[in-house]
Amino acid sequence: IAPRHAANLLHAFARVSAPEPPKFLDALAERVVMGVSELNVIGVVHGAFAAGQAAGQAAKQRKSAQNLLEALTRRFVVLLRHEQSLSQSVSPHHVAIMGRAFLQAGLRSQRVVDCLAEVLI
Repeated sequence: IAPRHAANLLHAFARVSAPEPPKFLDALAERVVMGVSELNVIGVVHGAFAAGQAAGQAAKQRKSAQNLLEALTRRFVVLLRHEQSLSQSVSPHHVAIMGRAFLQAGLRSQRVVDCLAEVLI
């Protein structure tokens, strides 16, 4: 499964709060993390939404979700900073999803807050 398809599957399950098979998050998160550089903004946001939902629902999934979200956040920052034309396609909705996922996963970073705020200004 390609990273973007893995992120899409995670998002679909999270969006409807579908029960996940054992190790579902771990296996798909690993695929996303290994191929994170292939993701566009939508793939990153889909994965972040799923990671935030997973981290908020089950303590046993929290670490996998945090690792996934950290990789996705790094990719989001790269996309924002290095591809000027892409930053125009990032909406406040995307920023809100990233910020909420970060909080749901229990992660804190002033650098991430500053980067997300730059998109909105």
